[in-house]
Amino acid sequence: MRSKVIPDAVLARFGLVPLSIKWLDSDSASLVAVLECADVSYLLKGYRQDSDRKKVEAQLHLTAQLADYGFSYLPPALTNHAESLIEVEGRLWSLGSFVVADRPFGWTGGGYARQHCQEAARVLSSLHAAGYRLLGSGFPINLPLVDCAFYEQAWPKCERGLGLLDVESEFWCQARDSAPYLHSLLLEACRKVELCLPLLPPVVVHGDFHPGNLLFLQGKATTLLDFEYASVGNALVDLAYATVMFCASNNADAVIDRPAARLFLQDYQSALPADLPWHGWMEQSDCVEQFEARCILSAFLILFWAVEGACAVISSSKAQLARNSVNAQHQYG
Repeated sequence: MRSKVIPDAVLARFGLVPLSIKWLDSDSASLVAVLECADVSYLLKGYRQDSDRKKVEAQLHLTAQLADYGFSYLPPALTNHAESLIEVEGRLWSLGSFVVADRPFGWTGGGYARQHCQEAARVLSSLHAAGYRLLGSGFPINLPLVDCAFYEQAWPKCERGLGLLDVESEFWCQARDSAPYLHSLLLEACRKVELCLPLLPPVVVHGDFHPGNLLFLQGKATTLLDFEYASVGNALVDLAYATVMFCASNNADAVIDRPAARLFLQDYQSALPADLPWHGWMEQSDCVEQFEARCILSAFLILFWAVEGACAVISSSKAQLARNSVNAQHQYG
């Protein structure tokens, strides 16, 4: 596995002389680090090398606009740097303020405290409300629309990744053997989602709302990170993904804790302003069916990320993610 390195040119362009560097969990193609300098700490992110500059700029611009529409869970803006996004050696790098927080969560785990789940639901509700109002203002947002085409196109890569994994374990063997069934679940979930697309209005979707991207201080949510996968889409995209991530039980089977999932959805709806058109969506049977289909798609997305680049070393955290996602697909299917 290649060691993580920040090019000297990045530090020079941003004018940074770090006293220490702490790497944070991220996907295998991105780099995220906390840089402790003499005056302040910074959060430095190196984007995937295939990232599109215009899209990244749109995402950074989006976060600034969300604050104007009531979303308060963003890192403080930098005021002492002329540049916040640069390109060095074919990779985009962004610099932001680091927020003091409790020990961050990893991607996996499960059994999160009720308070953390409640706070996460409120943050997600606030994001969707602000994003809905931002879209309604006519502000041009250069972000992709979420649709089912991605999942259908990603399946062959996922299946190929499962086949290439050189991991002798009962779980991976079962995952490979159940691939045809998982594929049928995926196609059926896509069909249900496509039939129900008009039910909810478009909002700004975070796209990667998991415990590792939400910072807490003394149990209170303070900051939502990493809008790299932000898009315009259905609120259920984030809700389903967050449910799979936050509400996995902490037992060996790692299935979804249904009581915790119900509470997460109730907390989201309780925090949602009553004037928004999807307030009360939980009473609509079609939305509930679409939500469960979205949970299957979210679980597949997690599996896809876990086996992406299957020729590389599969870490224990990615293996756990894959296990959680396969179990969730079986559970909702």
